Amino acid sequence: MIKSERTKQFIIETAAPIFNKKGFAGTSLTDLTSATGLTKGSIYGNFENKEDIAVNAFTYAVAKIRTTVHTKLSTKQKAVEKLHLFLDFFLEYVFDPPVAGGCVLLNTAVEADDNQPALKEQVSKELTRSIHHVAELIRQAQLSGELNNSLNAERMAYTIFCAVEGAIMISRVQGDLKPMQEVVNYWREQIT
Repeated sequence: MIKSERTKQFIIETAAPIFNKKGFAGTSLTDLTSATGLTKGSIYGNFENKEDIAVNAFTYAVAKIRTTVHTKLSTKQKAVEKLHLFLDFFLEYVFDPPVAGGCVLLNTAVEADDNQPALKEQVSKELTRSIHHVAELIRQAQLSGELNNSLNAERMAYTIFCAVEGAIMISRVQGDLKPMQEVVNYWREQIT
């Protein structure tokens, strides 16, 4: 990796938790220069603007989360076991996410909804990808006879994912893992 690529990656990795904690509007260029130790010119020499940095930081954060989930799921063969591990991942994720600051999807979605079209597009793509991944696990479980074929995999995936995201929000706001535990326990009982 050449120096400019390393510098760009360093900025992205350093910026990801800052954007995740402070949001797009709350993150200043001073925050980024302080955290990286780089000048404004060095930062903007690698990116078009602040939104470009934020989009790259979001993409990096999501890839880090996806890798963590994939690594956990790869330890199991059966689709139902993978679904259980997917749910269990969120018990850890609530207060110890791979990128500091909470759920990068939730945090970015709330802010980008009205103000940042490029970020909104990336969040939308990732939400769709995540829900489709869960639906595919459900379909695999149906094909292997682990789950009833009459279940609507896409509907089930949406309800699981929406419940988990809501539980992340409530758990973090209340500083209590119980909402996530209840959601995980409910879905573990449904996916037997």
